[in-house]
Amino acid sequence: MHRAVIGRLASLKTTYQLGTVTNTLLYTATELVTLSVSAANQTEEELTHSISISDVSGNTDSDYLAYGIPMEVGGNALYEDITLKEGDKIYVSSSEPGVSFVAIGSNKFPNIKLDIAKSLGRQNSFISSTAWPQ
Repeated sequence: MHRAVIGRLASLKTTYQLGTVTNTLLYTATELVTLSVSAANQTEEELTHSISISDVSGNTDSDYLAYGIPMEVGGNALYEDITLKEGDKIYVSSSEPGVSFVAIGSNKFPNIKLDIAKSLGRQNSFISSTAWPQ
């Protein structure tokens, strides 16, 4: 079965059951794809959120696209033009439950050969917050 990689690919809302402070899997790329990830604070208090990408479970400091980014009540954030290769995973977390995350696919690359696709996608990442991972 072919899975679509354009449009809404995955969504979740952080809860105590899924894991809040720990990273929770949002999406696993099945092929080379470019996507965006949105985060929305649906709580009555300020909190922080983080987004990371890894090809293995468990992240290191360099895997974070955003770490500890503050969100106001009702606030949202959008991270665009994230290119993943097959097997890359997006993990999300928040300081408190109640943040909704959505992965939205915007481009796929059907004519790229597999050996080339493996060298594309995520090469390095960065931390876009002054709050360093602890």
